[in-house]
Amino acid sequence: MVNLSSQILFSIFLFPFLHPICSFSLPKQPNFDPQISLIGDAAFVYTDRHSHAGASFVKLTRPVASSFGLLLHNKPLTLQDSTSFSTHFTFSVSSDNSDGLVLSLFPQGVFPDEVSPEKWLHSIQFISANLSGGYVKTEKGILLPNNGGKFTSWVDYDSKILEIRLSKFGESRPFNPLLAYPIDLPIKCGGRDIFVGLSSWNSKSSEWSSVFSWRFGLRNVPKWMHSLPVDPRRRSDKQNHSHPLTIFAGLIFATGCGALMAFLVLFMWAIAGNRNAIFGAEPQSVDFQYEKVSVVVEEGFKDVEGRG
Repeated sequence: MVNLSSQILFSIFLFPFLHPICSFSLPKQPNFDPQISLIGDAAFVYTDRHSHAGASFVKLTRPVASSFGLLLHNKPLTLQDSTSFSTHFTFSVSSDNSDGLVLSLFPQGVFPDEVSPEKWLHSIQFISANLSGGYVKTEKGILLPNNGGKFTSWVDYDSKILEIRLSKFGESRPFNPLLAYPIDLPIKCGGRDIFVGLSSWNSKSSEWSSVFSWRFGLRNVPKWMHSLPVDPRRRSDKQNHSHPLTIFAGLIFATGCGALMAFLVLFMWAIAGNRNAIFGAEPQSVDFQYEKVSVVVEEGFKDVEGRG
């Protein structure tokens, strides 16, 4: 865990001599938001000094004892009940850096006159530790393996839940958060605007912290779009019970539709057949001939008539 006592003592004894804190805007880079400033000992470093198109990063501390640097998102934020935000950044800390990197939120008016952990509204710490592998979550943040490698973190705040994800640089965003807990940031802000920053201290010259990219996004969702919270387990059980009934109802509906379609086909076929039977044959003329019929009276009949 971060040695907060050393940070607080550093703030108390050294910050009065650092006013005003020097600051300048970060050069426009595709991996960083445009509204970012470098505070204190933070410096922008080009890996390819012959071309500004080369890979670059921000080094937060200098190779001297008691160095402090801050990468500041210099646009003040207003947090409300309907506010959510998400940020992701790629960073690296030296293996002997026990203070690590800190994502902090502090109210407007405190900065830049005082930059002290006591004034922070909330902070998430990424600390280098002697770990064989994996990560260890603490109350204040996450412990990292002290191999000096690059890491990417995703921090999301929505519905008063803060979720923190972490992976090695180049790996995809994890589905499940490494650390998640409820927190009401608008209440902690007390209606004041806040700033967001990435900062680092070092207690000796060999420690360092670097940031290779940082993106921050804020979203305000209208209250009418929020629905009442639902128990996901109860919803899942309800869906499981209603699933067979849904299939059965679908089969009945499909059978009815098929029977209706067959009836319509037969009905149309019967109509077409009757029309062909009645109107299909053309009328034909018939010739009548009258023949003269001759009556032949047998001779026997004449004899009978003569006798009478």
